[in-house]
Amino acid sequence: MPEDRLDKVKKILIDTFKIQNKSSGEYAVILKDLMDNKMGPTWHAIVGKSFGSDIMHESYQYLNCTYGQWSIIVFKAGYL
Repeated sequence: MPEDRLDKVKKILIDTFKIQNKSSGEYAVILKDLMDNKMGPTWHAIVGKSFGSDIMHESYQYLNCTYGQWSIIVFKAGYL
């Protein structure tokens, strides 16, 4: 993911997890909605404490990271 886009995503992640006591599914919905609203559609979000993945995404539109106890994947797909 390009550095300028990565900075925007970091801010979105912080905004997402400022909301406390949500389930992994609720965080995924919040994160996806914020990504779509602030960076244009079509983003997908996976949030959990343990998962595997095999994802097809648009070039340079993928981030796999951790935030506190959560593992997070966000990626853009829709025009493959």
